[in-house]
Amino acid sequence: MDTSQIGKRAWSYAGALQDAGLSCFEYVEQMTLLLFLKMADQLTE
Repeated sequence: MDTSQIGKRAWSYAGALQDAGLSCFEYVEQMTLLLFLKMADQLTE
């Protein structure tokens, strides 16, 4: 997966989180948490 695909995928979640009532700052916080969880998962494999 290249960086363009990663960017598109990350922004695809923005709409769902915005519809849930999250602000821009909360969105960044949630995306950061998801990225760290994904990295931790990759390290355990």
